[in-house]
Amino acid sequence: MLGFSFLWAPAIGYILAHTFLHDHQLALSFLLVMVVPCSSMSVGYTGFTKGNIELATLVVSASFLVAVAAVPARMSLFASHYHVPIPVGEMLRTIATVLVDPMILGALTRLYLEHRLGMDGFKRLQSVFPSISLISMFALVALIFFAKTGLILDRWTTVLPIVVPIGLYVILSLAMETWINHRLGFSYRDHMAMVFAASSSNNSTAIAIATLAFSPLVAVPAATAPIAQTLLMFPVRASP
Repeated sequence: MLGFSFLWAPAIGYILAHTFLHDHQLALSFLLVMVVPCSSMSVGYTGFTKGNIELATLVVSASFLVAVAAVPARMSLFASHYHVPIPVGEMLRTIATVLVDPMILGALTRLYLEHRLGMDGFKRLQSVFPSISLISMFALVALIFFAKTGLILDRWTTVLPIVVPIGLYVILSLAMETWINHRLGFSYRDHMAMVFAASSSNNSTAIAIATLAFSPLVAVPAATAPIAQTLLMFPVRASP
């Protein structure tokens, strides 16, 4: 799964960027979406389709940890190809803020709830978490659009070409991951956890990195990505 996120996504992303995006800034910003690993929203997608939430959470957590080193390394490589300077230090600080800090706070929150409620009380409360994740997922998608509405409208001629490679990436990733899971004999629940994690990108993190470490233009693909991702992922229910 980690190989899919950190090898397949950048490779396919580079091919799609080279094919569809000839502006270096836009190509680099599209690749930023590709190298940022699976979104925590994939856990919500998994719960919505009755998948293995525990496996999805494990995959997302592991991807986030690897991303701390992998994202700056990949972006430095792509930036050197496009001859665009990249602020590695600012990128690392942003990744720590939007990826590492929430993981630490989440672990501490769980320990507090287990201590406060006991394991039985925590398990009873656990049934509420999928609903909270789903509501948070919809809220996050809405916030992404609201936060960048002006940018998207001002750059609407730029947004339209970006939707095509993003949509193609999601379709290709869904198809490839489904084929791999079928060959490996994964159950339906495990397949749902893996396919959503492999096909989604952490757009909120990509927006944060683009805005803080680059320029507002670089945030356009990350703000546009939910258009394709959300529409293409929700219909996915078929077993491998």
